[in-house]
Amino acid sequence: MNSETDSLQDKLQFIRSIDFPTTEELSQLISFLEDPNENDFICAAVYPILQNVGKQAVDMLLPAFSETNEKLQIRFSYAFSQISETPAYIFESFLKSEIPRVRQNGILGFSLLNDRRFDSLLFDVLTTDSNPGTAYEAAAALSKGGPTALKYFETILENNPKTYMDSPTKIKSNPCDLNQCDLNQHGDSESYVLDEHVLAKVIELSGDIGNLDTIPYLEAYFNHSDERISRIAMESVQKIKSKFRNLKI
Repeated sequence: MNSETDSLQDKLQFIRSIDFPTTEELSQLISFLEDPNENDFICAAVYPILQNVGKQAVDMLLPAFSETNEKLQIRFSYAFSQISETPAYIFESFLKSEIPRVRQNGILGFSLLNDRRFDSLLFDVLTTDSNPGTAYEAAAALSKGGPTALKYFETILENNPKTYMDSPTKIKSNPCDLNQCDLNQHGDSESYVLDEHVLAKVIELSGDIGNLDTIPYLEAYFNHSDERISRIAMESVQKIKSKFRNLKI
């Protein structure tokens, strides 16, 4: 592209004119992402094209990926997270980044793959990541596992500190066979200290995918010191009861 096309409008017009890019056009699109000073609107227009290209885009993004520039790491990790052909090891490498946004993009990638083999990894991020935003994304990605994810959520709800504070509710059964749901490395007595926004999300998602056996875990939060958590727990219980009531009709 020459100097006449350096304006934002011209670049957008160029991007929008592309149906399926040639190798040369794909290289030009990636060069936009490589420029730290490039407008975010330009980058946002590039991502969907890379998504449609698939594996070729992944192959060309890899050598261009920079680990020295934080802004570029965020851009490229997001680009990878939108392409289903991206290998899982790339997303796993993002989880080791010190940049929260990069870790979150790794979670988005695993959510896109929707491969339940990585549920234990998502659980680790959910319960150990120091950034609430990353843990929040991990909870959302893990919830896509449905009944399998429910075992992880119930384990968190049972072992979260102060779960039973001022609550008459007692859990009568184990949340899951720890050996079967890949939680054995944590042990029965593990406590999961979650940010309250993340805990609220786990409670909400438990209501979305839970069953009647999940209700006692949620009832234990009815008298939680945070009124928002208490309210969401009550709403989640009602959601489960309503779902199973409708199934009986």
